[in-house]
Amino acid sequence: MWQIGIDEAGYGPTLGPFVMTAVGLGRPGTLRASDPWRLLDDVSDHVCRRRPYAAADSFCIADSKQLHRGKHGLAELEWHTLPILWRWLDGERRFVSLLAALSVNGLPAEMALPCYQADLRLPLCHDAATVAVRAERWWQLLRRAGLYLAPPRLFVLLPPAINAAIAAHETKAVLPMLGWQVLFTVWLQEIPKPAAADASPGSPQCCEVWCDQLGGRKYYAAMLAGMLSGWQLEHYVEARQRCQYVFRPVQEQRRCGTADVGQRKGRPATQKDTSNHRQTNLLRADVESATRWQQCTVVITPRAERQSFVVALASMISKYVREVFMHHWNAYWQQYVPALRKTAGYPRDAGRFLREIESARCRLGLAESLLRRCR
Repeated sequence: MWQIGIDEAGYGPTLGPFVMTAVGLGRPGTLRASDPWRLLDDVSDHVCRRRPYAAADSFCIADSKQLHRGKHGLAELEWHTLPILWRWLDGERRFVSLLAALSVNGLPAEMALPCYQADLRLPLCHDAATVAVRAERWWQLLRRAGLYLAPPRLFVLLPPAINAAIAAHETKAVLPMLGWQVLFTVWLQEIPKPAAADASPGSPQCCEVWCDQLGGRKYYAAMLAGMLSGWQLEHYVEARQRCQYVFRPVQEQRRCGTADVGQRKGRPATQKDTSNHRQTNLLRADVESATRWQQCTVVITPRAERQSFVVALASMISKYVREVFMHHWNAYWQQYVPALRKTAGYPRDAGRFLREIESARCRLGLAESLLRRCR
């Protein structure tokens, strides 16, 4: 069974990228959302009761907000996140090689602009040899627990692309929707592709997808049914604190004789739900991908990172990727503006930062729309 977690960083800021990550963790047999915290030795739980920063062989997998705080926040986040990503760096340990290996939408075109290039060597805060040792330790822990970690997948948008998406859809809520759809579609098509050296779950199999609420929505049946080609919604339960949707491949549905429209619990069915379900997956089924799976369950709940190991890890990876971009962003502008204070890019501080770099920005011929999000 596979547990898939999807989480983002950078939805609220005015400056810097929006990053969304999908993490897949598999194991033969059953695997519940919180099981990896129990199965993995020397890995702290999601509330981070232990602070294993000083221990070379321990990890904390938690909501990124618990790790990235205070003046040493980036160092703490990198200590626990970069070893997990280490195997996807090139020999020179360049950040762009990590993006090229894991991004579902490739390197952002805007990285051609010097302020976004972020061609940095990792790690930023620690010794490379130490991180390499921790990376080996991480994969040993996974093997010992009988777990297989698929390559995490990234969806990265920089401000010009963010502005274009918002203009096209007339809402900022489109950002997590786009990321979720692209990441989940790619994940289902690519997995399982296990490395020969790793023990991995068999196929066909089941997957459970966890994520936080998306774009201010409360209910997702019609949206998900429209996204998942090759799948049919079998039944779902929708409540304020948790929505759960069970999908089966189209061929499996036909073999079992299941009805086209899923059974609903938790709120009344609407005409919109019914019409969306009838238009969806049978019209554009990707059966080749879907037949790897017997069932896919999607769980959408507030604070999912507290309940799901893979959502917590996705949160950490998204935040780390964004913070590497922001590290470069601040260093770039400090070349042109002496004593410029760093920014995290959030609205309260973004105005100050943009005012202080305005003269340099004009000298460099950069329009503010290339740097600042419209919402």
